[in-house]
Parts: sequence; C-alpha cells; structure tokens
Amino acid sequence: MPWHISIHIQGPEFRPSQVPFRFTEQHDPGVIGKVGRYRGQAVPYGSASYVVPSSVSSADSIKYLVNKIEPVLDSIRAAGATDWHISIGRYYHAQCNEEYSPEELRLIARLECGFIYSAYEVSEAKEREMERRCEEDNLVV
Repeated sequence: MPWHISIHIQGPEFRPSQVPFRFTEQHDPGVIGKVGRYRGQAVPYGSASYVVPSSVSSADSIKYLVNKIEPVLDSIRAAGATDWHISIGRYYHAQCNEEYSPEELRLIARLECGFIYSAYEVSEAKEREMERRCEEDNLVV
C-alpha cells in the first residue's frame, strides 16, 4: 500500500524562510497565490510542509519525521507558526487496517500537534501503478 506522510505548518505571521531547515515546500506571508482561494492575490499567511522521503520505510516513517522536526520546533514557533499537524494518506485496494505502536504515539505527542489520517480506496490497478511510481512521487510503501 502506498503512503504519503508529511507535516504541515502555518500561521498568519509564520516565516519559514527564518527556520534553519529545508522544507519540501514553503512560502512566507505575502507571496502571490497560484492556486485555490488566493490565486492571484497575496496569501495572508506563511506555510511550510515536509514530506518523508520514499527511501524511508513505512515502519520508520513516524520516527524519522519526528527526529527531523523536533530539533527545529522552537525555531518553527519563533518564526511565527501557530498550527502544525502530521498528515498520513494511505492508498489501498481491498482493505486498510492501521496500527500505531505506543512508541509512535508518544513520538507524535512530542511534536504537540494534530494528526490527520486519510485512507483512499483505489482500484487494484491504480494501487499497483502508485507502488511503481512510489519513489518519484515521494510516497512511502
């Protein structure tokens, strides 16, 4: 089953450019939006996201993400972030069960953030295709 595991950070005054970390995507407040609600307008908040690389196994993904973000969490707060959450997207065919160990739950709690889990049912062919594209799309299998 393909996965997409990431953290999303934002805030009205959040300036990710001030955080000593290489996010997957980021923008400071005031950037001109390219899609969505603020397309063609100044976006009134800063945001950043970091996607766990596909080279990290699904069994290690939560630990990897926490170990990457926890050292810069104070910098993230100091740069104006007011909200952050971990997001897991799971793409499956036929059945989707998920279990998180007590250790993984403690790791997530250390980031003092929300946790979003979404499961998306896809056809068997689509699941196989996503697994093949895993590395290039930054999905974790």
